[in-house]
This record gives sequence, structure tokens and C-alpha cells, in this order.
Amino acid sequence: MVNLDFTNERLIPGMHEVSLFKEHEDRYNFVTPFVKGKSVVDIACGIGMGTQLLRDAGATQVIGVDKDASALDYAREEYQDCIFVKSDAQHLPLDNSSADIIVSFETIEHLEDPARFLKECKRVLKSGGLFICSTPNRSVNSWWGSNPYHLREFLPEEFLQLAGSFFVDLEVYGQRRVLYPAFVGRRVISGLLEKVHLKTSVARLMARKPPAISLDKRYTLDRRRASNEIQPYTKSWLVKPSYLLVTARNAE
Repeated sequence: MVNLDFTNERLIPGMHEVSLFKEHEDRYNFVTPFVKGKSVVDIACGIGMGTQLLRDAGATQVIGVDKDASALDYAREEYQDCIFVKSDAQHLPLDNSSADIIVSFETIEHLEDPARFLKECKRVLKSGGLFICSTPNRSVNSWWGSNPYHLREFLPEEFLQLAGSFFVDLEVYGQRRVLYPAFVGRRVISGLLEKVHLKTSVARLMARKPPAISLDKRYTLDRRRASNEIQPYTKSWLVKPSYLLVTARNAE
């Protein structure tokens, strides 16, 4: 069995809360209605759970791409129905117009040159091919503090403008919606408690149980749950999504 280092930026069985596991699972389930009979590329595939789900959903071929060799070793050992390739997302070792669908979840915020990444995706996609990409919503995620692995996070308008520079027929969705005023209030209070070193004591007094950890090594096809969790984005000051997800077409 391949040993994987835990960084909290890559999903690893037995090391993440059930809620985070479900977030990732829902994103891949959102894609499954599109993939039957299609060739799919899963960029930043990590250990390959989502890549395998897309294959299980009827894709004729799924290529998982990631720059982490140990994650790919795990993927090749665990999910042998898929092809896994080591590569930087900004320099894909794939032929022009070779994929019907490109999926890339929680990738673009890690990249030095997001535009180069989108240009590469456009090159690899067939004419009319589908691009599906997600990223944290900066207006929500920034309240959790800086993430050392994220080089740039996007507001909805910025994300759409960038994607629209390369693709057409954009549709944007939101995932894990929060009641924004209440969310901000909780984050402010939590930050103050951390500064005075009281957060752990308060949690102990409130007798909060440690979160359940997911031990699953496979995602489950559950399109109904995904459609409930990921819904069309509407601009609002009251309710904001934690994650943005865009679908778009390659016009060339």
C-alpha cells in the first residue's frame, strides 16, 4: 500500500471528515450525467477516487492528471480502470482536440498562471467539448484565513470573466451555501477566541464531539444529492456559496 503525506489539500481515505469527503463526492456526481460515452480528463485528480467515479458513470476513457507521484501511485494501485499521468496542469501532455470533457476541481487557485491552464484545457478539448471547473469563493473562503497552498482565490465575477475569456455558454453554480452575516459573525468570534487562546476551552465546555472521519475509498453514485447541494448561482448579500462551479463549452 502506498503511503501518502497528509497536507489537508488532498483527500486521503481515513484522514478527512465525512463532510469534506461528501463535498468532493458531490462535485464528481454533478459531472456524472455528462460523461456517458465520452472521453474525460480529470485534472488534479489526486488519488483518483473521482476519476474512477467518472469511469463508473459510463465514460469510455478517463485520464487522471496530477503532479504528485505518490498520489498517482496510489491511484494506479487502487483504480485500475483509469489511466493516470504525471503532469503540471499548465503543461498537459495530451493531444490537441482529444477530450470530450475536462474536469478540474479545486485546481485553478493553486496555479501561477491560471490563464495558461485554461488555454491548455481549450487546446485539449474537442470543438464543443465541455469544461467543468470549481474553485473556492473568495468572499467566503477569505474568512477562514490565508491558505499557503492557494496562490489566488476568485470572486464570482473574476472567475466568470477569466473562464469567459476562453470558453462560451458559461453556467455558474454554487456549493455549500452559508448565511453570510451569521457566518461572518461566527468567524469573527472564532478569530477573537483564538487570539486569546480560548477556542479549545470553549469547545470543551460545549462538549463538541470530534467530527466523524470517512474511511471510504470509493465515491458513491448519488446524483440526487449532488443536485441538491450544487445549485445555480444567484448573486446575494445574504446567502453566498463557499465554492463556485462553472460549466462552459469550447467554441473552436
